[in-house]
Amino acid sequence: MQKKPLIGLTLAVALITLVILGCSSVTPAPEVRITNITPLSPGGKDTVVTITFESKNKVDAIITTQQDRLIGPGATPLTFDSEIIHYSFFISGTTTATMSITYTNAGIAALAASVGGSPATMWYKFSGEDAYGYNKTFIDSVSISF
Repeated sequence: MQKKPLIGLTLAVALITLVILGCSSVTPAPEVRITNITPLSPGGKDTVVTITFESKNKVDAIITTQQDRLIGPGATPLTFDSEIIHYSFFISGTTTATMSITYTNAGIAALAASVGGSPATMWYKFSGEDAYGYNKTFIDSVSISF
C-alpha cells in the first residue's frame, strides 16, 4: 500500500523535469542586434559613444562581454585590442536598451594619434546569452570611423 504515494511523487518529479527541459528547447537563442550608434565626433577630452541594442526575436538577453579594437589608417595599420570587459547588461525582449561608453582621458584626437592618425576605426564586439539561464548565446559587432 505504501508504493502508491511513491509512484505519484515519482510521476510528479518526472513531469516537472519534462516541462523544464521542454521550455529550454522551445526558447530560441536571442537575436540581439545593434540598431543605432552615435558616431564619435572629433575633438574634446570627454567623448561618449551611445549604442542601442534591440532583441529582434523578443527574447530577454544579457550582454556579458565587450571587446574593442582600435585600427589605424594605411595598408599595414596599427591595431590595439582592449581587454575583455565583463558585465551584466540586461536587454528586454520588448524594448530597446542603450549603453554609453565614455572616453574620459583620451579624447578622439588622442585615440586616432595612438594608431597613426585619421581615419581610424573603432570596432566594438558584444556577446551575451539569454536571460533565462539556458546558455543560448549571441554575438554582434559594429565599427565606426573617425
